[in-house]
Amino acid sequence: MSAAAIRTFGILTLGIDAFILLAFNHRRFLEGPLPLRVVIALTVYVFVVALIGVGLLLLRKWAAIVFALALVVFPTWMTIESIGEAPLGFYLMMLAAGIVLILPIIVILRSWRLLSWRGKWFL
Repeated sequence: MSAAAIRTFGILTLGIDAFILLAFNHRRFLEGPLPLRVVIALTVYVFVVALIGVGLLLLRKWAAIVFALALVVFPTWMTIESIGEAPLGFYLMMLAAGIVLILPIIVILRSWRLLSWRGKWFL
């Protein structure tokens, strides 16, 4: 695997981060100001995801670890939450989505030697 795949994950992460910002901005436009609690949570989320995206662009091991953990935790949580509340078809769809989201971990493991813990700055 090449470093381009890891950088692509970083670009996709930053793109999803921008999409989340636009979605909440549109929601604010439609419903009025967001509660302070939501604004603080959104700010922390956007900062952490942007940091991970930049870390992946710079080929950092810590960003790859956090990215891989997120790709394991999110589909597992979605699958477990859908067991009792969703029909079987949705459960199978979430299981397939979980498998697809876990596949980038293989790319990260194969490219591990190309990554470094840090460079000039901690990023």
